[in-house]
Amino acid sequence: VRIDGVIEGGRIETLGNIIIGHDARVVADIQADTVSVAGAYKGELNAKRVELLDGGRMWGTIRVESFLLDEGGFMRGELVMVTEDEPEEPESAEYAGLDEQGESEPEESPDPA
Repeated sequence: VRIDGVIEGGRIETLGNIIIGHDARVVADIQADTVSVAGAYKGELNAKRVELLDGGRMWGTIRVESFLLDEGGFMRGELVMVTEDEPEEPESAEYAGLDEQGESEPEESPDPA
């Protein structure tokens, strides 16, 4: 499905792909396999993959397995990565091997004897 105009309201569902063209403006909820955004989108989006292209703008909640953000793309809202195997969340900066400023801590060198 390719959208090059204006859609306001409702829900768009497809098992395939949706392309929101450069001049398009979509305010609706979307359910699709892959969504590519070059224009403006606002709403709740659920997809396996979202591509926010250069010049594309998104506002809302995005639930996705894979997210690609091109330089020049804009997003404001919530991005929720959906996966079966969620990685373990670090408990502290020390756990991740970082100091309080987020810098890698140097490894201690053995004393020369």
